[in-house]
Amino acid sequence: MPPTGFLGAAGLTDVIADAMDFAPRGLTHIEQDADGSLVLHYNDGTQQAIPAYFADVLEKVADFSAKYEDFLPKYEEVNNDTVSVTMSRADVENRQADIIERQEDIAERHGDIAAKHQEVDNDAVSVTMSRADVQGWYVTIQGWFNAISGWFPSIQTMYDAIAGWFPQIEVWQQQVSDNVALSEAKRVEVNGLVSQAAEIVFNGSTDWPTVPPLASWHCDSGELDPRLELAFTGNLTTCDRRGILRSAPQAARALHYDALTGKCLGLPVWPSSENVLLRSGNLSVSPWVVTGAGAVAQQADGYLITLDNTQADILFSQTSAIPAAGETWTGSIVLKAGSIADIGKEVVLQLRRVGGTYIQSSVSIVLAEEYQTVSVKVTLGSDNTGGLRYYIVKAGSNPAAAIIAKMPGLEKKTLRTPHIPTADVPASRGNASVYMLGRAFESVYDKREWTQVIECDMLEAGGVEDFLYNTTGAPNSVYSIRRSANSTIVILVRSNALSGDYVLGSFPGTGILKVAARFKKGAFAASMNGGAVVSTSHNDLGTNTTAGWYGSFSGIPVQGKYLREITTYGPGITDSQLVALSRI
Repeated sequence: MPPTGFLGAAGLTDVIADAMDFAPRGLTHIEQDADGSLVLHYNDGTQQAIPAYFADVLEKVADFSAKYEDFLPKYEEVNNDTVSVTMSRADVENRQADIIERQEDIAERHGDIAAKHQEVDNDAVSVTMSRADVQGWYVTIQGWFNAISGWFPSIQTMYDAIAGWFPQIEVWQQQVSDNVALSEAKRVEVNGLVSQAAEIVFNGSTDWPTVPPLASWHCDSGELDPRLELAFTGNLTTCDRRGILRSAPQAARALHYDALTGKCLGLPVWPSSENVLLRSGNLSVSPWVVTGAGAVAQQADGYLITLDNTQADILFSQTSAIPAAGETWTGSIVLKAGSIADIGKEVVLQLRRVGGTYIQSSVSIVLAEEYQTVSVKVTLGSDNTGGLRYYIVKAGSNPAAAIIAKMPGLEKKTLRTPHIPTADVPASRGNASVYMLGRAFESVYDKREWTQVIECDMLEAGGVEDFLYNTTGAPNSVYSIRRSANSTIVILVRSNALSGDYVLGSFPGTGILKVAARFKKGAFAASMNGGAVVSTSHNDLGTNTTAGWYGSFSGIPVQGKYLREITTYGPGITDSQLVALSRI
């Protein structure tokens, strides 16, 4: 603080008696001299000095200036470090925003300090105020100094924070170096593969047509070609996009979807079948039998069957008519757990012969919260004295107390087909075939030469199924690609009482089958699943090769499980391209 007291002849004094009498004169102005003394000027022309009055203030100002000079290098160092920091973009942007904010704060405070410093210098030179005002200024200056002193820890903290980033920066730099090395290794690997690819000589077996198809449809598109028609008799059940089973009306072009994944499986093209179980839509009435204390109650989406596990064996059943000896039958049902407590528990679906030679086949089902479709198959022996019973049987060690079931079926098939609803008599479904008819058919065919690619998901291991073409719409007429009873795909050619089978190859019976076939000038060639091309000669169709009937097709029946693709090309498809087109 500056010295205080009464103004006497020799300067400041603490004794009031030594104070000067200012009555006859007045104070005109005061100033600071070069030595830091306070000089008072009176109206009588005299003056008086208080030595070293501002010495303490000037000393603090000098100390502040020295500290300010130390602060400037740190400020420059922080600024340079901020510019040179290289780190990952996301983290740098966040940290850089903080640095910029601190820089702006420091710059703002630096401006305040410079302004206040100049203001202090000016005020110290030209002070024109009373001693009390001067003392007030000093208090203000002291406050500024204290504030400035308070900034230094914050600046140091920021400096330490920046210094702490450098280890992370080194990690990022190492990661960048590693990525550069990895990229270089990949570049060398890719160049090697490119060099290998350049040396590959295609022999034509992987050719792809250079001409665009006349028409193309695949089930992955999720939309059906409007030129395709689905023809069948009886009942056909399909699963829609939401996993709901629906009965398709006659000639409906209804795509079938996987109930769990929602993936389009294709257009259903099932062979004919019959469900011999009665009342498949009402499990609470005869001829359904629930054993012991069991009960059946209708639910919103099925029938809740409470099972009496005190019974020795059979819990829920129906007996069908007497089947023939040697036949293969498949039973199926859609079911889920009847309660939360039944999730993970089991029931058994079983087929048994009634009387005679006791033949049975069963499958154990672990119940889930969601519906699942299960099936069981049995091949009957020579004794056909009794009917065939369809059972829900108690599981041995982990029996369920209740199930929710719907859509039971019993078919003379090696595999189940879509559910066929029944009332008080068995119900059937005719062959579900796909046809391309009329002008739509003619628009995508050249009567002289054409190629068609058809992909199907096949159904059974045995039986005869039309797969590809015929000329009149009737099964197996003139020529077609079909599957014989021994699971061999053959080309069947008929014309003018001539016929011949040409083997395309053996097929396991279930799974995806894709055939690319070409008709050209009375000759037929085809490849199955990328296999070798099998061809007929022109004479196989007889001598009537100019009548035109062999090119006037009325339909393309396709039968199996699901039709997945139909693509048609005009002239110009080679044998090697047939192989490429038939690959799955």
